[in-house]
Amino acid sequence: MTDMTPTYFSISLAHSSSTTSLGKKTDNSYLQIFPNPANSSFSLSWKGAARSVKVRNVLGIETLSKLVGSDNLSCSLSISGLASGAYQINIIFLDGHEENGNVVIQK
Repeated sequence: MTDMTPTYFSISLAHSSSTTSLGKKTDNSYLQIFPNPANSSFSLSWKGAARSVKVRNVLGIETLSKLVGSDNLSCSLSISGLASGAYQINIIFLDGHEENGNVVIQK
């Protein structure tokens, strides 16, 4: 029999003017995604030398990918070709570690 105990998640929200962002803080870096929800593009900012940014849909299929220079601490992604829904953001750093976040696309 399957355990039917509900699982709860905690998400930290930061509010600045009319823009909301979801952030994930770890010992070595910080990932910020804004605006969230997004409709035509969103921006990412982080601390640390990153190699690439990947966007995956809820099925885990990579829908966008962007190489970033190790000197960059931010980037913007156009999402005009993506459908409304929830997406996972994955940043891969030069030292091999990864940071994940989520963005909601509403069109």
